[in-house]
Amino acid sequence: QADLEKAAADLAQEAVAKKELEGKLSEAEARAAAAEKGAASEGEQRDLALGALQADLEKAAADLAQEAVAKKELEGKLSEAEARAAAAEKGAASEGEQRDLALGALQADLEKA
Repeated sequence: QADLEKAAADLAQEAVAKKELEGKLSEAEARAAAAEKGAASEGEQRDLALGALQADLEKAAADLAQEAVAKKELEGKLSEAEARAAAAEKGAASEGEQRDLALGALQADLEKA
């Protein structure tokens, strides 16, 4: 009888110890899963941040390329405007010279007359 009671007490104690170990195991598994999820979440956040940074860099590169094209177009228009202005100035000088020559000839004709 005493042996049976002792064996029952040992079994009860082992059952309690087993439940405690199962609880600790479950808690450790939950912590591990949370840590893994956190690591995955950090990795996902890092990937999202890197993706956003990549998109920003690509947009900045596209903006710079567009600005370079616009600058070239403006430089071309400026060069063309400068050439037209130079031609107009030369034409105005030429017209002025022609007018001066014509006035000079008219003056000479008047003096001769």
